[in-house]
Amino acid sequence: KTQLSTYVHNNFSDAANASYIKDQDPDGSFWFSSDISSFKEEDMLARGAQIKINDTGRLLDGTVFDTSIAKVAKDAGIYSKNRTYEPQSVTLAESYADITMGSSNSLINGFKGALFLMHWKGQKANVLFTSTHGYGISGSGNAIPSYASLWFELEIVE
Repeated sequence: KTQLSTYVHNNFSDAANASYIKDQDPDGSFWFSSDISSFKEEDMLARGAQIKINDTGRLLDGTVFDTSIAKVAKDAGIYSKNRTYEPQSVTLAESYADITMGSSNSLINGFKGALFLMHWKGQKANVLFTSTHGYGISGSGNAIPSYASLWFELEIVE
């Protein structure tokens, strides 16, 4: 938490220590940054809405491990011609735990929590969190080591 907090303060001065879990106070392990000043409350997306998002996942050293954007994948050296790069379909829900992407709800909690805190078409956000909201001790394949804090850039595009 200390390492992540220092990183956030040095790189995302507008990020807020947040929680996406009802009645849970922020504990320094999840940080959310999004400028919502230009959005109107009446334009807020309804829970249950189907949206499309672009996302890029990074380690705190900047290494991109996943993205829905072809140019980002090419620039990061992770592009695969066998993959389709396009906005991902997401269904919002009343609870972060019930958010799905495509037909899967096996997303990591930090990713679902960030989407739960997003409410408008066109909204962009940066979310950074410790491994307790991500892949924990196991990491994920060769790309994400155990106990890795993660940084996601998200945008609701449709």
